[in-house]
Amino acid sequence: MFVDVKLEGLDKLTYALNPKVYNQSLSRTINEIGRKMTTKMSQDVRANYNIKAKSLRKFIKVSRSSQGRLIFNIVISSKQRNVSNFGAKVLKKRGQVSIRIKKQGGRKVLKRAFKAKNSPAILQRVDGSQEIRAVQTLSVPQMFNAKTLKKAEEIKDREFGKRFRKNLEFYISK
Repeated sequence: MFVDVKLEGLDKLTYALNPKVYNQSLSRTINEIGRKMTTKMSQDVRANYNIKAKSLRKFIKVSRSSQGRLIFNIVISSKQRNVSNFGAKVLKKRGQVSIRIKKQGGRKVLKRAFKAKNSPAILQRVDGSQEIRAVQTLSVPQMFNAKTLKKAEEIKDREFGKRFRKNLEFYISK
């Protein structure tokens, strides 16, 4: 995800201030807004999908801004996830496993499925044969849709100016 921030009118202020103060306040603001955006995106994904924040956090890598590098990167990457990560339950009836991927929908029952002995993975027999395959579903980046990213952008647009002003006042007063 790439977020572009444009600051207007601050060029004149930069000349009046110490450039170090300007960079410190800008870096701190970028980190605060980036952290809020990451949290909001995680909350939106967890509102739609049956996944825990701890599981989601494993796949989100954040590189923070510094005074020399004024960029906050959020990288979300993973392979497709096994359905065992979405509340899989082995049912009493042999060969059936219940899963719930989305919170809005109900639970789905997988036929000819079972839990692996040495791992939490859910496996399923291919119809009409003895072949076994792992039951895969969404990857974590697929959960972050355009609506989720738009809400994060709104946070940036709404709060960047306020936070920058407060951080600038803080560093000037030091």
